[in-house]
Amino acid sequence: MPSALNLNNGGERFNICLEPNGNLNFKANDDNCGGSSKVTINDDSGNIGIGTTNPTQRLHVLGIRVRLQNGGKILDLRADGSEIDIQTETDSLFIKASGTGNHVVFNPFSGNGNVGIGLTISQAPLQVRGRLGLDIDTGSE
Repeated sequence: MPSALNLNNGGERFNICLEPNGNLNFKANDDNCGGSSKVTINDDSGNIGIGTTNPTQRLHVLGIRVRLQNGGKILDLRADGSEIDIQTETDSLFIKASGTGNHVVFNPFSGNGNVGIGLTISQAPLQVRGRLGLDIDTGSE
């Protein structure tokens, strides 16, 4: 049976539960650590789960949207529907590899709207370093 710290303000309840497997679960509106967990910290890995009790990554969110915000800078990751969206409300979006090459850069710091693939700074609206493949859709498939 889990050890529990029960908090109650006369209507809403919140529990902090130390489970037998060592996981720490945070639950709302449940008696004695029953019901579903809102946040889990895995004892073995230190992974944090939001909406899942079995987090497989350092931060594992089970849901349709994640938002990071710092002042007016907002980054939304969305997976609700047929697409996955990465949205920013700033002027630039960078997708980079951890090495020295193979970058994809959208609207770099120059603010000119250029897109570069395989390089850090694009000097044209679309600039590709390396081989380029192009398929033309003729609509006859």
